[in-house]
Amino acid sequence: MRKSAYTSPIKRVGLILVFALVAFLFWKNYERVFERIRYQKIVEDEVHGLTKDQKEIIRKFAKIMKSEYGIVLKIKIYKDHIKPPRITVKTLFIGISPKRKEYIIIFPPLLKKAFSEQFVDYLKNKHFILYIQKNEWQKGLMKCLLLIWENLSK
Repeated sequence: MRKSAYTSPIKRVGLILVFALVAFLFWKNYERVFERIRYQKIVEDEVHGLTKDQKEIIRKFAKIMKSEYGIVLKIKIYKDHIKPPRITVKTLFIGISPKRKEYIIIFPPLLKKAFSEQFVDYLKNKHFILYIQKNEWQKGLMKCLLLIWENLSK
């Protein structure tokens, strides 16, 4: 009678280790892909005006905001008029329409309370004006996020 190739204890352990390694690598890949998909929705750029590096910085900023403060960041660059999406009370939304020279910032209530009224007023009504007029809205967006971070860190 012929013995099966899988009867040896060493071969069985080796086979189990191979399956465990494949399962682990599959899980890690799934985790990486899921993370990328989840953070792709943070920045929607209809005009393709943000560079890959800028989008990556925004995604990292969003990840920190979520883990440190529980705030969800949502940024959308519109081709035409701004149409704010439905957002939760934990969402910070920034919408920019370079073509229309419009912008909007919607602060979640808790985050709004963390800042002074002057700071919120500045960001909502003044910050982007010069950047949009000079067609440097990307720079204005990055500066806006930096200002938010600096004020949160105080």
